[in-house]
Amino acid sequence: MPWLKRLAGAWGWIICAALFVGGAARTTEAETERRVKIEKLVTAELVNIAAGSISAVDFISAAVTNSGAMGRNDLARFIPRGMPFTSAMGTELLLLSERQLDCLITLEANLRETRRQMQEFPSEPLHHFIPATNLLGSLAHDMEVLAETFEVLAPTRQFKVGRYSGPANGVLRHVAEQARTNAQGGR
Repeated sequence: MPWLKRLAGAWGWIICAALFVGGAARTTEAETERRVKIEKLVTAELVNIAAGSISAVDFISAAVTNSGAMGRNDLARFIPRGMPFTSAMGTELLLLSERQLDCLITLEANLRETRRQMQEFPSEPLHHFIPATNLLGSLAHDMEVLAETFEVLAPTRQFKVGRYSGPANGVLRHVAEQARTNAQGGR
């Protein structure tokens, strides 16, 4: 009965292969589920950043276009928010696609630069057109990167922030364009 041993051996390999593939499918399913949860959490933080950035653009645009005075203290409430939950995920973020990671890393770097600009803004509330228009340009760029990040993480996300509503990436691109226009008009 050597043929029976061979058949049993072949079935053993088939069963092992099936278990391996089944385990891989479960792992892939679990990774997909985890990635979707990560995307939802990151998106929630992006909405928070978007709301703050839109408010900052509105405030600075009003100061620039109306020749209003503003200082560092006026900007304190508009300093771009961090992404503490996203930052705390560490290597779990590697479940995201390469483009999603690139967008998140680029966004965080740009927000860090905008935070620095706001913190270094002159403290006395005088007319600071050059720093304010530069800041509007930085915020416009942040909004473009934020819009792209929404495109790759949550392309169908809708939100309403103040007078703006619609698809997140569309709203952010619109506000970015307004910021650029106001920055150019203020010079």
